[in-house]
Amino acid sequence: ETPCKSEHDLWRCKGCGLEGSGEAPERCPRCGGVSFEEEKWICDRCLDAARHEAQKLLDILIGDFGFSPTEELEVNFTGHRGYHIHVSSPHITRLDQPARREIVDYILGTGLRAELHGFRSTTESTLSEGGWRGRLLRALYDYLETVDLDGLMEVGLRRRTASKMLEMREGLLGALREGRLGRLLTLIRGKNLERLVEAAVGREASAIDTVVTTDLHRLIRLPGTLHGRTGLIAQRVSVEGLDDYDPLVEAVAFKGGMLKVYVERAPRFRIGEAHYGPYGGEEVELPGEAALYLLCKGAARLVG
Repeated sequence: ETPCKSEHDLWRCKGCGLEGSGEAPERCPRCGGVSFEEEKWICDRCLDAARHEAQKLLDILIGDFGFSPTEELEVNFTGHRGYHIHVSSPHITRLDQPARREIVDYILGTGLRAELHGFRSTTESTLSEGGWRGRLLRALYDYLETVDLDGLMEVGLRRRTASKMLEMREGLLGALREGRLGRLLTLIRGKNLERLVEAAVGREASAIDTVVTTDLHRLIRLPGTLHGRTGLIAQRVSVEGLDDYDPLVEAVAFKGGMLKVYVERAPRFRIGEAHYGPYGGEEVELPGEAALYLLCKGAARLVG
């Protein structure tokens, strides 16, 4: 979940009409209802977060599993908020659901224990190592390099312990740079190390859709088709081109012309290089691509 959802997503209880922003609650705080209408929008921060998660997944699939980025991996923008990565390899086509679940657990770092990845007093490891061992070391280094007192307390450290850790920051970073995990373990012990490793795993794991990944009968959106909720194209993206890919420019299907629409409610949004909105209960004349986006979102209707 991205923080921007609270800025542009809305929900409305079907029972009592109460409205709120962000993710819909499990139960309506007014009437206790569990059925909601939701308005979900996309912005640059949503799409950047989705691309970052896709890049983390590609790093694991290429670096840890050894899949070829040119022959076995295909990245597809869904036409909405995220990306699908298709893996085409004879080694995985016959995997059953439990086997796919094992892959999901690896990607998420589920049940990962530091001592099983080299965090022992007698082990020496470098930041350049592969797999989860190197990924953990690099994530821990990046985390300790930038974290403040509040951040350490958020992961469960007591104020006194967190303050002491910040005082030892340079020593901790030096131990990680030099691969002296024994030294690291003398500075961070037991539960505190587990909490820091958990925070590091959260940074490095890819937030994949576990249901889609393990489902053997899931229908995947066909590249080249339009997404009905945005009017954007579900589009193939090269692995090397993902970094610079902008779906709000490249996946726009219809461009040109002007349309007059009545917009019930819409936050500020971008299509192409232009920004529009916010709108609320008003008639506006918009370029075709912006009007189509609002029509697909159910936020507008044609006028005239």
